[in-house]
Amino acid sequence: RLPDGRLFLAIADVTGKGVPASLLMANLQACLHILLPDPGPLDVVAARVNRVICENTAASTFITAVFALFDPATGLLDYVNAGHNVPFVVRAGGAVEELREGGLLLGVMASAAYTAGRVTLQVGDVATFYTDGVTEAQAPDREEFEEERLVDVIVAHREAPAAAQLAGIQSAVDAFTGPIDEAFDDVTIVVLRRTAV
Repeated sequence: RLPDGRLFLAIADVTGKGVPASLLMANLQACLHILLPDPGPLDVVAARVNRVICENTAASTFITAVFALFDPATGLLDYVNAGHNVPFVVRAGGAVEELREGGLLLGVMASAAYTAGRVTLQVGDVATFYTDGVTEAQAPDREEFEEERLVDVIVAHREAPAAAQLAGIQSAVDAFTGPIDEAFDDVTIVVLRRTAV
């Protein structure tokens, strides 16, 4: 939470696994903390973070990310999608919108420019951010969960509190994959639901 009452949200995924990937994510987190508590326009934030990643990592390393600022007082949600899985806004009535505005993956090109998007969340609307471990989760026959199933789950649970929506997504993914010893990829989900004006 920022001093002015807005919420800063970030979700990201890095290439690779293990210690190198963990260090890269720690660098991203540290970079974001430096930019707070006054991050400024999100297109500028994304460009700055991208420059830092490009200057401090190998050429084969990159990060997908979504940065967002939510104002609970107005419902304004500003965001930048840097090559990440497309978040969804599901309206209280069931309409679905995609949050696509942004630019390149972080770490690909130091001079990359980004575009910020904006939507307004009304009471009952929900924004869902996730990593590809959700949509690429595999059933025993190797079929993937995919975005369409995720949207169906979000729409079906749109009237529930955010925690229940999160549990509903996780439950649907677990039912789809069946009993497995190890997930195909890590699963991270952020659910933001506007509950009051």
